Amino acid sequence: MRTNKSRLAAAMGGFVLAIGLAVQPVASAATLLADDFEDGSADGWTRSGGSWSVVTDGSRAYRQSGTSSDARALVGGAWTDQAVQVRVKPGAYNGSGRHVAVLARARSTGEYYYLALTNTGSVVLGRRSGGGFTTLASAAAAAPTGSWHTLRLEAFGTTLRGFLGDTQPECGGSVEEPRNYYAYTLDDPNTVKASVMAGAGTGKI
Repeated sequence: MRTNKSRLAAAMGGFVLAIGLAVQPVASAATLLADDFEDGSADGWTRSGGSWSVVTDGSRAYRQSGTSSDARALVGGAWTDQAVQVRVKPGAYNGSGRHVAVLARARSTGEYYYLALTNTGSVVLGRRSGGGFTTLASAAAAAPTGSWHTLRLEAFGTTLRGFLGDTQPECGGSVEEPRNYYAYTLDDPNTVKASVMAGAGTGKI
């Protein structure tokens, strides 16, 4: 199933089987984009490197089978605040320091934030820009090949949070000034509570 094909910077990269992409604008909002590949198609995805195909692995999945170069697949729209969740299954790693990841706020295949499972036993929250990788935070985590893992990356305002499975590892960080991505104005802190209460109602915050 695929819904809302507007373009979003959410991607899966590495040598993996990926299934069940879901994107939300805020943690409690309705899903804006989802793809489980059960229609047998990956229409709308933009690929960079690798060898991609829709396969059956229990259910449908989007497989990247190449191990000779970096590979990424992007889909969606230019949303700034987002929560992106995928299930990934590492198939094989080529060398050390390799990973499988979910991406958010991708401006291109070479500029994005990511939450990655590495083949060196860690989960890494980081940023790629200008061809280089910057680690913002990391924690110990095993990601054996042949097993499914759920990755969730949240990017709201200047805060990044990464989740592995149903838990949040000690892997959080801050992003750079959001005006680099979009224009915004700050509300007067003294008016925020009244504004929220007026919009949500007492007891609904």
